[in-house]
Parts: sequence; C-alpha cells; structure tokens
Amino acid sequence: MRRDDASNLGKYLNIIDTSNRTYLALEELKKGNERFYQGNQRNRNINIDKARHLYGKSQKPKAILLACSDSRVPPELIFDQGLGSLFVIRNAGNVVDDHVLGGIEYAAEYLNTPLVFVLAHNMCGAIQATVDGGPLTENVDKIRTHIEESIGLDTISKYDKREATTLLEDANLIQSINDIMENKVVQERVAKGLLKVTGGKYDLGTGKVTFLED
Repeated sequence: MRRDDASNLGKYLNIIDTSNRTYLALEELKKGNERFYQGNQRNRNINIDKARHLYGKSQKPKAILLACSDSRVPPELIFDQGLGSLFVIRNAGNVVDDHVLGGIEYAAEYLNTPLVFVLAHNMCGAIQATVDGGPLTENVDKIRTHIEESIGLDTISKYDKREATTLLEDANLIQSINDIMENKVVQERVAKGLLKVTGGKYDLGTGKVTFLED
C-alpha cells in the first residue's frame, strides 16, 4: 500500500458533517478529556451495577477508538467514559490492518457508531523501536515496518532521535487515519454523513489530547 503524506488528511477532515451524532460524539470526547486532565472526572459508570444494567442489551457505543496497547493510555479513562460508551480496538502502535478494519466495519455498519477516533501518544514504545532500529522479534518487526512506511527511513535519518520520534508519532497517526479512510464501508458512511474519521495525540505528561481539528 502506498503511503500518503499528511496533507492528504485534509480532504477527509473537511467533509461536511450532516449528522449531529458525529459532532456530539467528538464533543463528548473533548469534554471528557478536559475533565480527565483537570482532575474533574465525573463518570461513575465503571462498576458492577452498570455492567449488570448492560447485560443482555445491545451495545450502543458513542465512538470507535483505535488506540495503542500502551498500559498508560486507557481510552475509557482518558476520555472519562463508562462501560458501554466506547468500542475500543488496541494494538502496539495504533496501526491499521485487516483485523482492525473488520472491527471498525462492524461497529460502524452494525452498531451505527458515528465516530472513528485514532488515539496516538508520545513516548510510544513501538515508535521508539522504529527510530532506534536494531533487532526485534519477528512479529514486532512487522509492526516496525508498518510504522516506518508512514514516513520512510530516509526522512527519519535526517533528524535526531527526539525530533524523529515526534515526527513519526504524528505521521503514523495520519497514516492510520488514511488507511481507515481507504476502506469502502467507511467511505460510504462518511459520504452519507453517518460517520466521521479523525484523531488526536495524548500527552503522557499532561493528560491532554491534542485533537487534529483544534
């Protein structure tokens, strides 16, 4: 798959949103993260009573979250959401493959979830491994190869490690969004105003998510 540069993202983010549901879903993530980093979490829907309430009922998540598996980046906490609010897909490096796309298709098409949000973060081990180089196990190396294609080794080599890491974190986020937008089901729902695809980057030090559209 040919890797596009970050400028290609604009045509996706500028699509007119004809569904108020997509706007409300994104606003809920923004407000939830603000509560989180300000220490004003109010969501109390992470308990056995809520779990029992959801038992046997159809799920109706507000958003699909593709996030890194990093243990310091739990989407439900970062966005101050409770049980049943988010359809979360996680892997090392928040990269997109057929399994990820299958999960997104399922939630978008069958659960009518109005938002796909890709959550990247700083100090990502998968990104750092890509910048550092060196030997890795077979399947971890596949992740590294996927990530480095978002910008290219030649570009990475032009910067020091700190700059290259930040650049690659951002490029990998954009590439994941582009990869999702190449999916036919996603394209059709976006065109109908039923789905929005966007993302942001979480700062481990501050707790803040920088949203691409801010």
